[in-house]
Amino acid sequence: MHTPVHEVRDAVYGFVKLTKAEWAIVNSRSFQRLRNIRQLGMAHMVYPGATHTRFEHSIGCVHLATTILDHLWGMCKDQFSEFGITNTEDLGRAKRILRVGALLHDIGHPPFSHTAEKALLPTDEYNEVQTELNHEHMSATILRSEEISSLIHEQFRGMKIVPEEVIAVATKPDLALVGNDARTDAMYSFLNVILTSDLGADRMDYLLRDARHTGQPTGMFDYQRLVDTMTLVGPGEEDQPPHATLGLTEQGWLTAEQMIVARYLMYLTVYFHKTKCIYEHHMTEFLQAWLEGGALPIAVDDYLRLDDNVVLTAASTVARDPCALGHEAAKRLVLGRSHWRLAHEVLLADCYKDDGGRRTPDVGKFDKFAAAVKKKYADNVHFDKISHSATKMFEPKGKIRVKLSGRTRYLDELSEIVRGMSANIWRGRVYCEAKNRDEVKQWCQRWFDDHRQCERER
Repeated sequence: MHTPVHEVRDAVYGFVKLTKAEWAIVNSRSFQRLRNIRQLGMAHMVYPGATHTRFEHSIGCVHLATTILDHLWGMCKDQFSEFGITNTEDLGRAKRILRVGALLHDIGHPPFSHTAEKALLPTDEYNEVQTELNHEHMSATILRSEEISSLIHEQFRGMKIVPEEVIAVATKPDLALVGNDARTDAMYSFLNVILTSDLGADRMDYLLRDARHTGQPTGMFDYQRLVDTMTLVGPGEEDQPPHATLGLTEQGWLTAEQMIVARYLMYLTVYFHKTKCIYEHHMTEFLQAWLEGGALPIAVDDYLRLDDNVVLTAASTVARDPCALGHEAAKRLVLGRSHWRLAHEVLLADCYKDDGGRRTPDVGKFDKFAAAVKKKYADNVHFDKISHSATKMFEPKGKIRVKLSGRTRYLDELSEIVRGMSANIWRGRVYCEAKNRDEVKQWCQRWFDDHRQCERER
């Protein structure tokens, strides 16, 4: 094992210890760029303290992922043989892969994190498959680049760790060009679960960190208790692959509920805040106009040149030049608070159908409303549809396993809170210029009133 030689004082955990090899990666150009990538996109326009970055989140994930792995080894080391980890030497190598994966898992984020990722990363050939790229694909690409791959080979030569192993853990195993042994593949999957699952270090850290920096107490939960009740749980009847994975003892059930509710509330209060969302729309508009070809470059050197500082400097220049492409969007970003305002919000209660006892969006009615708004106001409104799962536990691969009375159970079947949650947070929003808000608001309200009357008459 490498001895930690550097300490970083973290806002959530206190001092985080890093080895000399990890410190070399931290000091790389690719990683230092994360100092200038805001964790929450444009949330600082609503929550002034939300200027924290992917840099500190990544270091926090190293600490939390290591804490989880060490706890599991102490609790149930006999089960680690399923992953080809049978002694402390094997554990040391797995831990090093996990720590480097945690450190580098967000290295591919574009400026302002998720703000314009879907709109601006193009569809491309990736591993001979046509796919829509995201930050995970870019993380894999950067991990294969000369700077990072050479650092991994050089710093971890003694353990024979290669970039593809780190990619398997940092992103997801199927993005990596490695693995042909069942136990080795199970190890990558296990380490990836520690980092990225609903109980993983990534999700736990960003909730705690985002809550701290936004001042939103709704995002806080007892993470130390949650880690203390983690264990390896065997597969249930529905599970694939059929091996043990990260789960909870019976004592962790209530704390897991606490974390899930915290995440749900953070989506409502922070991640999908109405003003944050419209600022991110204006940022996307600006980037589509300013970037060559209206998309982010995918060549590593060109991609790494872009960060929040570069984009905001460009937006400030364009905002003061009426002839520049993206001028109107840039003005809304940097000159006063001239962003568009929310005129109407469609909630699930306004537009739903009964789907086996669970309310789901009535897509037909929703699309009809959206078309009517666009027909009436054309480009003078922005229509934003939010549909996102605050928890993955309604998906087979996202179910949290609980060890209860010698059986493997699932949290969604045990918890009334989780079972009662909607599978998706859903909103439909209409934004417009501040001066037009009252008119658009009244028109939208009349549309829904008229359709309710028609439905009653039928």
